[in-house]
Amino acid sequence: MRVAELVDSNLVLKAEVDVSLSENFSLDVCSYESGDQLVLFSPNTDDVMICDSATSVFLSLIEKNLPLGAALSALSVCEAQYARRLLHELERMEIIRLNGVRES
Repeated sequence: MRVAELVDSNLVLKAEVDVSLSENFSLDVCSYESGDQLVLFSPNTDDVMICDSATSVFLSLIEKNLPLGAALSALSVCEAQYARRLLHELERMEIIRLNGVRES
């Protein structure tokens, strides 16, 4: 299953997928929060992404080892397409690892 097919329109997972933060990534070290924006830095790719506070909550839930389905609840204020793109970008930036998903 591809990342784009992983989440349905209600932010429910269509398959069981393990998710984890990459070994080199830590929210404390690789992010800066300012107001309702979060700036993420990937130590693996040197990419930078500016995102919203929902992403901050999502990543903190992943950092606490919650399953992907539970962490997606942090993105419930977002459109499903946003969540799909976010997962794709976080994986591309090597911030998260999704085990059991093919790259799209």
